[in-house]
Amino acid sequence: MKHSESRPAVFFRTFAVSIAAAAAVFLLGWWIISSRPGSDAPPNETRLLPDASSRLTVLALGVGESEELTVCALVSFQPDLIAVQTAVLPPETVWSAGGEQNTLAAAYRQGGADYLRRQLSAWLGVPIDGALVQNRRQLSAVMEACGPLPFTLTAALSGETSGHRVSFPPGEYRLDGAALSDLLTLQAPADPARRSDRAAELLGSLIRQHLPAVLTESGEALVGTLLSHSQSDLSLLDYLERRTALCSLAGRPELPVYCVYLDGTVGQDGYYLSEVSLTCLRAAFPAV
Repeated sequence: MKHSESRPAVFFRTFAVSIAAAAAVFLLGWWIISSRPGSDAPPNETRLLPDASSRLTVLALGVGESEELTVCALVSFQPDLIAVQTAVLPPETVWSAGGEQNTLAAAYRQGGADYLRRQLSAWLGVPIDGALVQNRRQLSAVMEACGPLPFTLTAALSGETSGHRVSFPPGEYRLDGAALSDLLTLQAPADPARRSDRAAELLGSLIRQHLPAVLTESGEALVGTLLSHSQSDLSLLDYLERRTALCSLAGRPELPVYCVYLDGTVGQDGYYLSEVSLTCLRAAFPAV
């Protein structure tokens, strides 16, 4: 008499056969891959993303003929955050750190770039790796070597700067060193924060124009030209140590250059940044 199998028995037999077949295919694939020549060699080294040690924050200062502070800028290259941050603080900005209080211009007169760097770093709570100081003549020498800066001026500007009167109608410009210096230091409009915003945008434009040079052999020459026409505690080594990390910024289709726009009030002793501006500065130039 013929016996028929129950439906559960047929199901479990089919399921077991399927599992066994899948296991056989898996083992066969593993054996083929592992038996290929060189399969026991280590994988190619994975390119690591830059870390916080690749950052470089510079205090860039402009001085006039009498060595007075005319421009006080922070420029920070942050490959790990995929950002370049720029901010320009009015020279009459009042800072307070370590029981001392004064303006940025007075701090520079008192102790030079290094003293200003240390006080500014303590006040904002941000790391500043070094300082670079240029006068009008030195900036012009750098711009002559690097070429003019394309810049769009959306509103007319005129006023006194560097002992002479200048006028800039709105329009497209190719700024040489003298014109760039005039726009960086022009005391117009009346609001110090708006003047600083314009200076930050000018620095941002310079970075966008020249940062891609780190992808070429001209990058080293560009940094060398900048350092040879300035007073700085930075060196070419600071650039070379970060060149690979900087390439991760310069190689992007659109350079991530950001400007910190400021706000504040004019007081009897100087210019006082708002708490919002201070918060934005500390966020843009974070500690490692």
